[in-house]
Amino acid sequence: MRTGKSFRLYGLLDDEVHPDKPNKYAAYRHPLSRVLTDLYLRHYVLPDGLTTEECDEALGVEEEGKSRLLPAFGSWPDTVVFLKKDGLVISPVLPHAIQGCGPEVTVPYGEVLPLLTKNGLLRTMIQSVKESGK
Repeated sequence: MRTGKSFRLYGLLDDEVHPDKPNKYAAYRHPLSRVLTDLYLRHYVLPDGLTTEECDEALGVEEEGKSRLLPAFGSWPDTVVFLKKDGLVISPVLPHAIQGCGPEVTVPYGEVLPLLTKNGLLRTMIQSVKESGK
């Protein structure tokens, strides 16, 4: 964290999300897009002035039962993630016409930490951010 070199937080998340926690992700070799989708939707609040129907293209469920957000969370830079004092911020990059339907959400670290490998760099970074208060 002190080298000044840039890195991709999304890549770090992909490396350190433990595939067996919770068990519903165990069948996926790289479960990150599903983990981010679930965390995002758990904390999502429809923005003022918009209706569920207006945001269905971004947030709805396809016939196969998959969330339409999976592709948005499937790769970087289509997902913006960063750390704040109070949690992991997730923001999907959506087509311009529906971007307003996808505001950033903050997921408390208490929900993120159980999903990570025990001795990973991300865990250390989160602890540092929490301690610094920024």
